[in-house]
Order: sequence, then structure tokens, then C-alpha cells
Amino acid sequence: MNIPKYWAHLRQPIANPGGGQYMFDCWQWSNTSEAEAVQRAQARVLEVAKKTAAGADLDRYGYGDRPMREEIVVELKSGGHVVAAITRNLYGALVLNAANVMFMDIDFNDDRDARARQPKIVDAVQRFVKDNAGWGIRLYRTRGGLRGLFTHAIFDPNDKGVAGLLRAFGSDPLYIRLCAAQQCFRARLTPKPWRCDAGKPPARFPFPDQAVEGRYRAWVQRYEQASRPYAVCQWLGDFGAATRNPIVSAVMDVHDQYTRPTENLTLA
Repeated sequence: MNIPKYWAHLRQPIANPGGGQYMFDCWQWSNTSEAEAVQRAQARVLEVAKKTAAGADLDRYGYGDRPMREEIVVELKSGGHVVAAITRNLYGALVLNAANVMFMDIDFNDDRDARARQPKIVDAVQRFVKDNAGWGIRLYRTRGGLRGLFTHAIFDPNDKGVAGLLRAFGSDPLYIRLCAAQQCFRARLTPKPWRCDAGKPPARFPFPDQAVEGRYRAWVQRYEQASRPYAVCQWLGDFGAATRNPIVSAVMDVHDQYTRPTENLTLA
């Protein structure tokens, strides 16, 4: 999984060939130390300054092209290895990042689209597991679509066959790109704050000082209180093989503990 533990931020003016300048914000990361993250940020600023002075095009990071800047809340281990991590995302929701347990994310445009597509996707899943003996898929309904969990085996998120399979089921293209960038499969565990009137978090990880972090932690408490009446998923069924990979079972238990798919609650 590509979920850095350390981040560094530099904001520095960069001179352009015309004599002016602009402010360049740079975030860089490391799994080793904060010092290494700072060194990488300094190197990146120098690289951009040289390219700007030479009039060269700058490479831009887009969504799914770099690690997500998210706080690691807890790591899940099996056999001494980290198999998943729960992070808190940009807008404050908890997200499950699974190294090899494959989730697929299918979005609907609206309720009409959902009524038209959901039965077709369920039928496609049933036909797929019938044609592929030994495969198992667990399906959930989310507020905006469907979520699938492959239960019989673990998968490599960098495998081209995995990306092809996700595309075949209609999984969100941005989700597929993000899985490759993060080197893991992602599934949101807690409601989106605006769907439970929790408002926006006052800051984003990493925090510049303790005062900002304190305000953020207070918001998290309010958000958790506001999200209690809601679920993230509704269980639709298990299809195909009943035998589950033990790592999948462990990750699935955590997923279902947070998303509450059998409690008949409003989805958010």
C-alpha cells in the first residue's frame, strides 16, 4: 500500500523568465521520516524553479496520480503483515485501504439510473460467478451506487487483469486509477459529512500546530455523533463460492462493523 506516514509542505516564490514570480505550494511524502519528506519537498521546489527558469513544461499531479494525503487511524495486521489501513480522507470520513482485498465501486447517476442498472449488474454478477467456479462476490448498495467485494481470493491492485475486471463490471474509472496509485483497494467506511449535517472539517492532515489539530479533533467528535443514525452500505447478498479467503474475511468483518450493512438505516 502506498499510504505515506510523513508529509512536508513548502510554500515558496518561484521566479519566471519574464521577471515576475508566483507562489509554489509543494507537498512531498515519506514512509521513513519527516526529515526525508522535507528533503523531497526541497528537491521538488528546486526542480520546479529550474524548469520554470528554462521555460520547460511542468508535470502536474492529478487525481489518482500520487498518494492521498490522509492520516492513518489504524493498521490491520495478519501474520505480522499490514493487510489494510483505515485512514481519514479529505472531508473527514474514514476509508478502508486494503492491500489485496478487492472492492469494486459502481456509481449511479441518479435514482432512475439506479433502478435501471442495479438489476442488470446483479444479474451480471450472478452470471459471472456461475461461469467462474470458485469465485465469490459480496454485493452492497450504497447511497450512490453499488459496492462489490471479491471474497474467495486476494488480488494485486497493480494487475492489469484486475483493472480490466473492474472496468467490465462498470467500476468508476477514477476509482480504478486511485487503486493503482495507492496500491490498494479503497472503500469508504463512514458517512459523508454533508449527508448527516456535520459540516466540513476545519483543517486537513497534516496539521500545522496543536491548536488547529484540536479544532479538527473536536469536529471529528461532532461528526461521529451526527453519523450514528446512518449506514454506508446495505447488504444485497453473497454470490458464488461460499468459501472465503481468511484475509478477506478479516477485512470484511472490519468493513461491515463500520458500514453497518444489515441494520436497515438510512444510507449516507
